[in-house]
Amino acid sequence: KYVNYIEAFVATCKTSAMGIRQFHKYQNKIHLIGHFIKKPIVTKIKPIINSVGCVARLSPEKGIDFLLGAWQLVIKKIPDATLHIYGHGPDENHLRELSRALNIEKNVYFCGTFSPKTGIGSIAGRHKVFIQPSLFESIPTSLIELMGCNRAIIATDAGGIKEVINKNTGILLKDISLEKMANAIVHLLQNPNLQYQYAKNAQQLFNTKYSLKINIAKVISLYKSVISNHNARHQKLEQLLRKIDCISQDETLLLIDASNGKLPEKFDFDTYYTFYKLFELVILPEVLKISPITLSGYHGIEHTKTVGRFALDLSIALNQNPIPALFAAALHDCARKHNYYDEEHALNAIPVAKKLFTKDIALLLNKKEQHQVIEAVRNHTVGKNATDIISGILWDSDRIRLSWDRTYQPEFFSTAPGRKIASLSPIKRTPILKKHKRLCDKLNTEIAKKKIH
Repeated sequence: KYVNYIEAFVATCKTSAMGIRQFHKYQNKIHLIGHFIKKPIVTKIKPIINSVGCVARLSPEKGIDFLLGAWQLVIKKIPDATLHIYGHGPDENHLRELSRALNIEKNVYFCGTFSPKTGIGSIAGRHKVFIQPSLFESIPTSLIELMGCNRAIIATDAGGIKEVINKNTGILLKDISLEKMANAIVHLLQNPNLQYQYAKNAQQLFNTKYSLKINIAKVISLYKSVISNHNARHQKLEQLLRKIDCISQDETLLLIDASNGKLPEKFDFDTYYTFYKLFELVILPEVLKISPITLSGYHGIEHTKTVGRFALDLSIALNQNPIPALFAAALHDCARKHNYYDEEHALNAIPVAKKLFTKDIALLLNKKEQHQVIEAVRNHTVGKNATDIISGILWDSDRIRLSWDRTYQPEFFSTAPGRKIASLSPIKRTPILKKHKRLCDKLNTEIAKKKIH
């Protein structure tokens, strides 16, 4: 549910990008950047005549069993043709038994994996033709590496393979058919000139589309773009906070760090006070511009401020960034019209939140946090415990005072700190109430001084 708040999504091929759209429902721009592949160095050895290499994990989706079935047909036309399979996997014993059952074990070699130090280049020199018989793929790195090795390739039309293997760069099998696969293998083995042309074109495509230098440059450029957007956000946010007379430069930097996910190492009273100032002097006034809280009594403005203070307490206790919970506290009763029976007030607050998030103040939250705030406000009246942390903080903050005034019922609380505070006896509540009073008194004094000067 948060995927559309990702700032930059990278796909290595168009097929992966389509999967991101269809499966993840991602709606924003997807950046196509190819694999990071260092061009392999091909070991210079004499190729094995009439041989075909296959680099694959030995598991069902790689289609090796189809390849073995096709190989039985290949050796009927080219009796000395050999298949060399490089890889391990759960299907290895099954595939070895299959090759014996098909009576082709003398023409099939299970070669294991190649050395990671020498890489795929150590086997590319052994064969001029390679095959990728996959039933399911994204876009195989080994196939791209073989293109860089100047090798002719036969591949099935799975995943993103068709984005690199076409009529110019190799043979693309549109259908999984033993006969068509066998015919393609025989045709390519018997045509050295075609092997040469495919290999040359494949290597040219590798040199352009999979240039390590170019693809690294693309990723660096993308990071610079994302960082630039963050810097612009930082500047706008700093301008917004500097307009508030009571918020100092040091407090501004602290709040900007928090909005970027960097919380203070410790929450002393001054740090605690800074976040509360943000709530009362920045967030709550912006909410009231859109939806004034006109009620007095239990759900009036003082209730909202009380919920804000408890939300701050619980956020700190849970080691959470307090800013999203402070937004949720400011918004949760902003559309309430009646002190008691107002079943629609949570839903009516959602348009207020969405409008608020079109303003500069929304820079204090990332897109995911905005979503969490909206969900917390939406769910704060549903009558059951919250499952996500922001909803849990709002849920408990809204009920602590109610629990103190009536009866503590643990089943109505969602967080451990919330249950602890809600269950305190009148005497043990005193330190919390004194701390809250100290917050309010300090803020009122500071506001009064600013007005005098």
